[in-house]
Amino acid sequence: MTHSVESGPAPDHFVLPSTREESESFRPLVLDPARPDDAAALTALRDSGRPREIHDRIEDQVEELLHCLAPHDPFAAGSPADAVADVLGDRPAAYGRWIWYPWSGRLVHLLPEAEFRLVRTDRNRDKITREQQQDLLRRRVGVIGLSVGSSAALTCAMEGVGGAFRLADFDRLGLSNLNRLRAGVHELGLEKSVLCARRMYELDPYLDIEIHRGGVTEETVEDFIGDGDHTLDLLVEECDTPWVKVAAREHARRRRVPVLMDTNDRGLLDIERFDLEPDRPLFHGRTGATTADDVRDLDRDEAIRFLLTVVDERRLSPAMSDALTRVGRTLSSWPQLASGVMLGAALVTDTARRVLLGEPLPSGRPFHRPRHPGPRRALPARTARSGPVNRVPELRGEHLRLRELHAGDHEAFARILTHRVLTRYLGIDRMDAGQAHTAFAQSLAQPHTHPRRKYTLAVCAPDDDALVGTMGLLVEEYGSNAMLTSLALLPGAPVRGHGHEAGRLLMAYGFGHLRLHRIWAGHRSDHHFMPQVMHAAGLRPEATLRQLFRTQGCWHDVTTYATVAPEWKSQATPRELAILDGAAHLDRV
Repeated sequence: MTHSVESGPAPDHFVLPSTREESESFRPLVLDPARPDDAAALTALRDSGRPREIHDRIEDQVEELLHCLAPHDPFAAGSPADAVADVLGDRPAAYGRWIWYPWSGRLVHLLPEAEFRLVRTDRNRDKITREQQQDLLRRRVGVIGLSVGSSAALTCAMEGVGGAFRLADFDRLGLSNLNRLRAGVHELGLEKSVLCARRMYELDPYLDIEIHRGGVTEETVEDFIGDGDHTLDLLVEECDTPWVKVAAREHARRRRVPVLMDTNDRGLLDIERFDLEPDRPLFHGRTGATTADDVRDLDRDEAIRFLLTVVDERRLSPAMSDALTRVGRTLSSWPQLASGVMLGAALVTDTARRVLLGEPLPSGRPFHRPRHPGPRRALPARTARSGPVNRVPELRGEHLRLRELHAGDHEAFARILTHRVLTRYLGIDRMDAGQAHTAFAQSLAQPHTHPRRKYTLAVCAPDDDALVGTMGLLVEEYGSNAMLTSLALLPGAPVRGHGHEAGRLLMAYGFGHLRLHRIWAGHRSDHHFMPQVMHAAGLRPEATLRQLFRTQGCWHDVTTYATVAPEWKSQATPRELAILDGAAHLDRV
């Protein structure tokens, strides 16, 4: 249906854009018909004949609004028509806002901003609460590179992850872009920044979008990242130019802006938490001390080698690795698939939301690789994501304490897993930085698994929150058994000599809160200091398992120890008994 627009005085400020201005515009005109000047502008617009389509479904929107506000009784026991009429009053055309999209010639009648966003994001609840949604809509997101990046920007806008955006790309839409960009053939030659902004404004005309038509340059990079109240809250970097990739990160790190980058290959996502780690090396240290000046004048082959270093060629799919070596020879550019772009947009948006809402998400390069088609299998119970978060409360001993990991632990955690000596006795090979960050991300996610089987906790001094070691428990999937794992203390840790106490605290939690009956542990048979640690933890020798695991190119025997709940409880200390006896009061949060 269509309402007539209320008349107003002749406008003295509204000037219709020229045909060229309409074709290059990206920002809609938002008009409030309750204001005389805006009502006059609406009249002038209607009289001009410029609107090719007037779309007015305001009654439907108000009805949805009432459902969102009171799902149990949206119409207060009355009729929908009466309830809608009460909201609109006797001048429906003066309610809400009229949005003029000059590039399409559409004039659209919408709810006011707050009500529009409440309805538009209502189906996000309560995966995103209303309070979280409001927080997200106050954030500013920057996107550099609008081939892959345009889908990320559009998905963020769709989910309400960001209310303000900065978009940068110097390029225009070409026919070869249509294998992955949401655009039509009638938009060939249009600037990618304009195209992306239009799509986003058509989702939400109340967004605040800036575009950098010339891309990011030496003259604009500082303004793009911003300063003070105008600083980006998060940067998505998806461009191909080495200088821009490095310079954007240098400025983001200086302003403590986290950076995300989807590689558009095998679901590999880069997360750089410069907001938490202002001294973190760029690209997870893969490019060393390289600066933007160092990559300013790279030729094609040098640029490809640099990009391969950035993304870590070993982790790329064989097809992508091969393609990058043939760009400019037998391939016009590197391959990018629509499915990969859409997957990347989803990963970027999901990660951006979690970062902006303060979830403990560390830097790293997680894979989200889709499975190959095959027989369907049930999801293992230990990885099912539902129910409450299973967090261990702080466990405090005489000389140390145990707590759940948090995002600030990643550097110390990585030092353990990359340490030449410490990993020798953990039953694993020494990791590189990327592997260690991935392992940390997996450990950080343990409280979100149901039922929880793995407990990797931080070891801290009694009055210092810094991670100085780790202690773990692996609950087995049969019986009531668990294995102590991951005992490692950093060199110089103030709690050295008391590692057994970390084991005892976790055993008290296991026998109490987890209702375990048997806990066991093991160590390499050539680790001659560990028997006394096991004895101090209250574990008895059981057996030697021959050549149980292989590290550093050799097979190793493992000596095992165990205890059961009744015998261990009989020699527990008062602090440990307090944990055991308080098991019924330890709520899972």
